[in-house]
Amino acid sequence: MTLATLFLSAVFHTHFPFRSHACIMTEHKADTPKKAIVKHRSLKEAIERFCAQFSSKDHVLIVIDPDPDAIASAMALREILQRTKGLSKSAFVSTEPLDRQQNIELVSCLHLDIQRMNQVDVASYRVTALLDAQPSFFTHFPDALRPQIVFDHHPYEGQWSAELMDVRPNYGALSSILTEYLLCSRIKIPRNLHTALLYGIKTDTDNFDRATIIEDISAYAYHTKYANMPLIRRIELNQTPDRFLKYFH
Repeated sequence: MTLATLFLSAVFHTHFPFRSHACIMTEHKADTPKKAIVKHRSLKEAIERFCAQFSSKDHVLIVIDPDPDAIASAMALREILQRTKGLSKSAFVSTEPLDRQQNIELVSCLHLDIQRMNQVDVASYRVTALLDAQPSFFTHFPDALRPQIVFDHHPYEGQWSAELMDVRPNYGALSSILTEYLLCSRIKIPRNLHTALLYGIKTDTDNFDRATIIEDISAYAYHTKYANMPLIRRIELNQTPDRFLKYFH
């Protein structure tokens, strides 16, 4: 199926493209069976429950492996917390270095500050959120960084627990899930966030060549109306690091 066909499918799907009820956030205990990890709740209820965990004085650490989907999701989570709770302090922390040129360009164009774990005073943050990953994905995940919140779209793996979690393996991108949270929170999404979320969906679904669902397609179609498409094209074309360009002269 071509991208144009997918886009038209999303456009005619419905005027509000996201489910009012979805497999979303729930409390999780270490001994909870895998099949019971996620419960059916309304998205609005999940957001209210999520935001109730925070106050304006909270400091939140958002941990990611910095690919476009994770970066966009981190931006979306921070936007929700800043708009709904007036969050006083947050930081993006990466589990891996930024190495792909397109990811470096994305971070630079969006003026983001993403630090490595060893550059951050973890103790100064009350809440840790892990996005686009799970604690079991890391061989040595620091105890001090045990996340209270986990958002992911990969299949659940290993034994771990988090106070709040939203794991939906049927989605092609976490950016699609965070788009639902933004819209249900009735937050005006800035253009740079539209751009990041669209690019996150685009890359994680490999232009919809990978398995996706209608929610991914609808989110992509929605963001195309507001995203900075020339910027995305610029990032996609910028695949060669500057230090290698001298060899092409």
